[in-house]
Amino acid sequence: MALRLYGRPLVVTDSGGKDSSVLKHIALQAKEKYGLQFRVRHNHTTVDAPETVYFVREEKRKFEQMGIPYEIHYPKESMWQLIVRHVTPPTRLM
Repeated sequence: MALRLYGRPLVVTDSGGKDSSVLKHIALQAKEKYGLQFRVRHNHTTVDAPETVYFVREEKRKFEQMGIPYEIHYPKESMWQLIVRHVTPPTRLM
């Protein structure tokens, strides 16, 4: 439907957590069974545990070996730089 309506493949967003892993697995099954075209995108938060960062990098390698595009977006400023610039950690309102 994404290809038909928007001319682009489905995007599966990946946080590096369990729920994202399940969604990627479902997308892989749909690719095998129905030919689903999709790509994966991860937004690096700069505050994830090192194990999560390593896991996401390994997932990127695996998916790209299967021919599935996997993008990791790195922000221009880290969370730590933003805290210094705004003189406060993030809150519900900002």
